[in-house]
Amino acid sequence: MMKLLVLAGALAMAMVLPGCGTDERERLITQALDQLDSAANNLSTIKDNVVKWEKEKKETDKPKLLKNAVEATVALSKNAKDLQYIKGMADKLETGTPETRKEYVDKYRDRFASAIENVNKERIALTEAIARAERKEKAPLAELKVSLQRAQGDFENLVKQR
Repeated sequence: MMKLLVLAGALAMAMVLPGCGTDERERLITQALDQLDSAANNLSTIKDNVVKWEKEKKETDKPKLLKNAVEATVALSKNAKDLQYIKGMADKLETGTPETRKEYVDKYRDRFASAIENVNKERIALTEAIARAERKEKAPLAELKVSLQRAQGDFENLVKQR
């Protein structure tokens, strides 16, 4: 998931630097920010389910919590694929003037930084929650970890396309 930070930075620059076509560019930037926010929410959902799983006393309720966490990894992968699509659309836009580029960078830098920071915070919290839960019992978390690795791969594919 650390690659998500690199991805988001690359995506931000790919959309902000080219510059021409204000409405389309701003729409793509907004969509990218929405996907980053959604990714942070999905990471939080996964973490919350892992924490609940760890604290759950009823063994019969634990599988449902892990299932919910795994389902949220599917949504996380969708965030990566949506960001790939957005990046592709941004790459098709014409390059703008240096002044326009600077305007977009100034306008959206803080919002992207905040979104990236939020994703990173949730990623760290999830990693810590999984580590705590694994101290109790490792085997049930294997499927979740595989699903998270798949989602991470989807984000890494986006970075590799750059």
